[in-house]
Amino acid sequence: MVSKIGTYNAPLYSELLDKAKTNTTRNSSRAVTVTCPDLWTHVQEFCLSRSRFDSTREVDPNRTTNHSDHTIIPSSRRQAYVNRARRIAATYARFYLETEISGNHRYKGRYFWMALGAFASKEVSFALDGFRAQLGDSISMTSTMNWLGRGNFWLFQDIAGWHYYNNRYGYSSFTACEPLRNWSTLNANTRIKVNNADVWAAEALPKIKSLQTNNFIKVAFAAAESCTKESNPAKKQQYQHMNLLSLADHEQRMILQPLIYETEEAKADIASQRTFSAVAPGLKLTLSANDHGDYESKAHKGIVLENVEDRMKWIYGIADLFESYMFGKEKSYIHKQLKIMAGWL
Repeated sequence: MVSKIGTYNAPLYSELLDKAKTNTTRNSSRAVTVTCPDLWTHVQEFCLSRSRFDSTREVDPNRTTNHSDHTIIPSSRRQAYVNRARRIAATYARFYLETEISGNHRYKGRYFWMALGAFASKEVSFALDGFRAQLGDSISMTSTMNWLGRGNFWLFQDIAGWHYYNNRYGYSSFTACEPLRNWSTLNANTRIKVNNADVWAAEALPKIKSLQTNNFIKVAFAAAESCTKESNPAKKQQYQHMNLLSLADHEQRMILQPLIYETEEAKADIASQRTFSAVAPGLKLTLSANDHGDYESKAHKGIVLENVEDRMKWIYGIADLFESYMFGKEKSYIHKQLKIMAGWL
């Protein structure tokens, strides 16, 4: 199977700017150049702040799970991952609804993938706290919690950054700096903070090519920009379709496949869960703010989750179902669910 999608002058927070020395000359000024790496550093700070751990309830401190290196991880880490997945879902929903920083309500719908991404991250939060994750932890030496949490964190560091930049600085600046996004050029303090936030950073970054761009990103944001200028509803839906599928390909092929599904840790967990499939709940994505509802897509029988082409069959099916609802009478219901999730921050 092949994919279905075959200059800047904005202000920046003061900590990223060179500081001019004071002097006694009235009305003096100093020119400061803000580079693409400066802007991408600011973007990464946003991604980091939104994905911070934020515990909301007490958990049993005595329960532990095994990490792949056989160290013990307190169960409170699981709840932190659950809470983070909910914060991420909220941010995705806010991007779609244009209620995020620098959003524009007139453009609602341009970030079409973000709506589906909100439901997906919500589903991760339930999976992390649910029977399937606990089953994986209990029957293998690896931790389902770890690879689910790792995928959720790094996908957000990647995908939210592109959207925040486009929102904050505009598409013309985006096209100028998009080719220059690269982890290695970010401010050292920011890189340290992200490294401290995720113990797998050194391993993860090479797998996702240091957050650099690709053709899926170019197509997705060109489609989003075209969406803002299109008045014909049918043509606008075509751009939304293009945005959705190109980012679905990016998400699954460029981020999650090398980052988690090709690791021995994830393969072992998935194989174990497949063995116990008779008692484990089926894979699904529910288009509601809860883990149940009338609108959901279940994975096809016998899905080989770690195989990207087999997984994409399900993803493309979800996309088709999602579009049928968003372009139909169920749109108001879906929007209501997104507004609920947007309130989780």
